[in-house]
Amino acid sequence: MSNKRTIILLSLCAIIIATILLTSCDEQGTPNNYIVPIIDDSYNCEYLRWSPDGSKIGFWGDNGFSPEFFIWDKEEGNVIKLELYGPAIDSTPFDIEYISGLAWTLDGEYLLCSVKIDDYKSFKELWQVSIADGYSEKIEMPQGQQPSYPEVSPDGEWLTYSIKENEMWNIWKVAIQSGMPITTIGVPIKITFDGGGLSRWSPDGSKFAYYGNYYTQYSCLYTIPVSGGEPTIITPFDFKVREWLTWSPDGDWLVYCYNQHYGPMELWKIPSVGGTPQQITEFEEESQIFYGDSCPDWSPDGEWIAFISDGRNYGSVFLIKMQ
Repeated sequence: MSNKRTIILLSLCAIIIATILLTSCDEQGTPNNYIVPIIDDSYNCEYLRWSPDGSKIGFWGDNGFSPEFFIWDKEEGNVIKLELYGPAIDSTPFDIEYISGLAWTLDGEYLLCSVKIDDYKSFKELWQVSIADGYSEKIEMPQGQQPSYPEVSPDGEWLTYSIKENEMWNIWKVAIQSGMPITTIGVPIKITFDGGGLSRWSPDGSKFAYYGNYYTQYSCLYTIPVSGGEPTIITPFDFKVREWLTWSPDGDWLVYCYNQHYGPMELWKIPSVGGTPQQITEFEEESQIFYGDSCPDWSPDGEWIAFISDGRNYGSVFLIKMQ
């Protein structure tokens, strides 16, 4: 009798646990993942990045007037606005119109971003912003380059960015010295010659992943050695990849955005050497949502992917549990 009672209790516990796991799935029906909202839509988040130690998320949002910088603290669960000041602000007579990209310095003390100044000439500057107090300085770029999507290499020795030339984006790199602000050294080196927008360093620093249409009319995901050379296509030709992407911390996976059936964007992952894509987030095929999920960034501990969604709540930030 005691054994029967034990079996019944264990069965009930199993049912309860299964129910909890099922109900914790995304309400849109994504299997085997748990989605958690962390930043509400009042910030209208446009771009985000995890800090190197995974304790914070830096992001910028657009309130309809001028972009603003914020820090989300994982332990406290609160958001802090950075009040910018310093030489970059003092020398800018116009409002910030747009920011392209966001990256952390390796020490986790500064954010890098490309700032478009509202002077009707589309002029871009590279800024370095202290997360401690908002102190901001310009990084002087060689040859007067106007970079977008800045990235710092895993060893801290290189700055990479994208430049638009003759209506085509390409990836460049230049050697740097750390400090406030970062100092560029030497002559910039061009990495891609046939298109390359937002790029991300692999965790081991051996290659870049980026999106472009080097081989096909559709935008696909590519990798290329940091020294340059022939790119390797990663996603299928019929996948229309959007510009956001992120590596898994072990370098085995790439996560990107894709809008199948010309519907809202959803998050997908694929082995970083190519293979079969796997869907992470999902909306119904007939969904009226226009934009969907974007800007994924994998946490350094590999546990979460942070992303922005207007499909769940416009401009809000969510975490999705990775298994």
